[in-house]
Amino acid sequence: MNVISPSLPVLALLGSTQRSRYGWAAAIMAFTLNISCFAEQWIFSHQGSLYHSITEGKKPGLFVHEKWKGERTSGFLPTQRIGDAMPGLTVAFADGKIHLVSPGCEHTLDPQKGLLLKHRILLPTAPPSPCLWTLADYNGDGRSDVIVFSQSAYDAKARVFYGRADGSYSSPFVLQADGKEFDSSGLRSPHFANMDEDDDLDLICLNAAGRLIYYENRNTNSEPLYAAGEMLGNSTLESALPFDWDGDSLLDLLVVTRNQKIGWMKHGASKTGKLPTFSPIVFFDPS
Repeated sequence: MNVISPSLPVLALLGSTQRSRYGWAAAIMAFTLNISCFAEQWIFSHQGSLYHSITEGKKPGLFVHEKWKGERTSGFLPTQRIGDAMPGLTVAFADGKIHLVSPGCEHTLDPQKGLLLKHRILLPTAPPSPCLWTLADYNGDGRSDVIVFSQSAYDAKARVFYGRADGSYSSPFVLQADGKEFDSSGLRSPHFANMDEDDDLDLICLNAAGRLIYYENRNTNSEPLYAAGEMLGNSTLESALPFDWDGDSLLDLLVVTRNQKIGWMKHGASKTGKLPTFSPIVFFDPS
């Protein structure tokens, strides 16, 4: 999502079933890295196995560790290559489901064959490229909407396409924050999630410098109005995702640092209308 080495990882872990603040029963960690060529790595677990995708380097591809080695924070067994890597992939949460999305497409995972095309997402107008696509129930009507964050130097805007009952999408409108057009230049790891316990979806992401930025939804779930972005903490990250890691019903942050370590930041108890607070990073051992 900004000018950094394309060999740096974007990691994701997808796994155990439990209820989260997204309203679906699945545990997921997902991280996306947007560079000019959308080079990234990501890791996620599925049905007890660990999947690692590498789009750059000497050995690109999609690899699988057969099973976890001990607890979920410990090391993993050696890998096997099962397919090609998927550049530009994001993990999104909408309509009670997990979605693996790349620009214009949704994918499914076959444990033997890797990532397979599930279906194409047809929008009425083509958004500027390069861009990041994600899904969320932006207006709370129970249908998946498409949000596209353009990374174009000439049109760095975020556009929302409402999902319709017939499966099509509406013409887009430009997302705003603090009454101004949202600037998506350099943005990475965009996620819509209830971060302040008021039952609507806020927007949390990383800016071009790797700093965590929080946009509070100060209206309702059906008619979101986003405040100006607020910087959270002083960590510099490559990617981040809100997820209830410790099961206390608060969305923690699962992160990748600039030295390629992955870990989590515990969400402190915060009141509605206050900025979310997070503890220092506790690192995992994905060796």
